[in-house]
Amino acid sequence: MVYPDRMKNHRAKKSPRLTPEIWADAALEAIEQGGLSSVAVEPLARLLGVTKGSFYWHFENRDALIRAAMRQWEKRAIHAIAEASRITDPRVRLRSLILSSADRTTAKLDLAVSLVAGDPRVRPFARRVDRRWLDWAEAAYREMGHTKTDAKHWALSAYSAYGGLIQILRLNPDILKSKRAWAQHARHVAGMLVP
Repeated sequence: MVYPDRMKNHRAKKSPRLTPEIWADAALEAIEQGGLSSVAVEPLARLLGVTKGSFYWHFENRDALIRAAMRQWEKRAIHAIAEASRITDPRVRLRSLILSSADRTTAKLDLAVSLVAGDPRVRPFARRVDRRWLDWAEAAYREMGHTKTDAKHWALSAYSAYGGLIQILRLNPDILKSKRAWAQHARHVAGMLVP
């Protein structure tokens, strides 16, 4: 089920022909709200204020939209890594990525993607993001002086901490109710994972 209140920002961009990126963003919001089954052309078209023809102008079918949404998600994840890569100090760099990954909005979408990552349309994107994050974190830990083996374990621990947190929050969303609580926890985790 797609929730209309989540789509308000797309309605403001209403035009006779929307871009593929706007459709992909709408699909990501639908996935966040209700999984892959929420990515349905007619409801999304209604929420975006266009006809189904706008969809078919850009996409062959629903699967193509799902793949476009996953490309958009992957692009955002890789952009976050690239932004953090600009930081020269590996400790500050790693803390920065951990804190940006633990952002409440990012975490909600990442959780939704993780819940559907077994789907063949999603799996390759999720695997690439996982691999990119792990390789990047391992390199940062190596720069801090860890052996290759230790760096790999630290990177996996950092990524596992994030993945575990979003899974816990799926079942117990009140654990970290406010943005402040999220930020405090993210700083705590970053402090533990970046020795």
